[in-house]
Amino acid sequence: MNCSNLQILYLASNNLVGKIPDGIGSLSMLRMISLHENSLQGRIPSEIGSLFRLQELWLYNNSFTRNIPATIMNCSNLQILQLGFNNLVEKIPDWIGSLSMLSTLDLRNNSFRGNIPATITNCSNLQILELDNNNLVGKIPDAIGSLSMLSILGLTGNILQGGIPLEIGRLFRLQELYLFNNFLTGNIPATIRNCSNLQILELGNNNLVGKIPDGIGSLSMLSTLDLRNNSFTGNIPATITNCSNLQMLELGNNNLVGKIPDGIGSLSMLSTLDLRNNSFTGNIPATITNCSNLQILELDNNNLVGKIPDAIGSLSMLSILGLTGNILQGGIPPEIGCLFRLQELYLFNNSLTGNIPATIRNCSM
Repeated sequence: MNCSNLQILYLASNNLVGKIPDGIGSLSMLRMISLHENSLQGRIPSEIGSLFRLQELWLYNNSFTRNIPATIMNCSNLQILQLGFNNLVEKIPDWIGSLSMLSTLDLRNNSFRGNIPATITNCSNLQILELDNNNLVGKIPDAIGSLSMLSILGLTGNILQGGIPLEIGRLFRLQELYLFNNFLTGNIPATIRNCSNLQILELGNNNLVGKIPDGIGSLSMLSTLDLRNNSFTGNIPATITNCSNLQMLELGNNNLVGKIPDGIGSLSMLSTLDLRNNSFTGNIPATITNCSNLQILELDNNNLVGKIPDAIGSLSMLSILGLTGNILQGGIPPEIGCLFRLQELYLFNNSLTGNIPATIRNCSM
């Protein structure tokens, strides 16, 4: 390679095939390599470790195989390492912690195995850490709380066990936390209330237990709260109404009890409310019809009684309404015909009476 003064190599989003030439290591002035979203194969060349000025390495969305070459530890100025969506294997190397300048580490959607290396917590400048959809095992390191700059932490789709560490509450800048699809146990730590900038909290598909902590109401920036498919007990905390920015509230497939709080109607931004497969009792709160942005309302398989509120017709954005498997009585309100966008309506396994309203013909979209 003769382009000895090249500082930026940007060939992303093409149809490139084959391997990265070993000679890339001779381009000693390179600060950025962007080859993402191609069809490149083979190993990541160890010669990249000769690029001491390299700050950004973007190789995601290719078909690279084998491991991360150890020579990359020599790239001490590296700030962004994007290797997600490849076919990389073996363990995430311990030496990753020597890249003290890293602000972004993305290893998503590979086949990494073993533990999350404890040394990763030496990367004190990390703002984005995404290790989702690998085969990682063991516990989330307690020292994760030392990564005080983190804004995004993604560990979804691994085989992680143990509890969510209390130290997670030290991540004051955290905006997005993805832990779903693991084997995590124990409670949601009360310290989560300290993550006051959280916008997305996804803990679904684990083995978490206990009550949803009242402190969840301190997370006033939350737009997504996903706790589906766990074993949470107790009531929906009344403090949930403080989360006025919630757009998705997913609590389905747990062991929650009590009434659906009337205050749910104050969450005017909600587009998805999933409370399926719990043990909620009482009526469907009439206030739920204040959630005028609702597109998905799933209350199936609870112990709800009383009538379907006539005002259900005011939820004009609904595309799915699920009330199956309750103890609902009375008629199907004719106002159901005001749901012009409705695509899926589930009312079976109740005690409904009367006729099918002729207005249902209006649900033609």
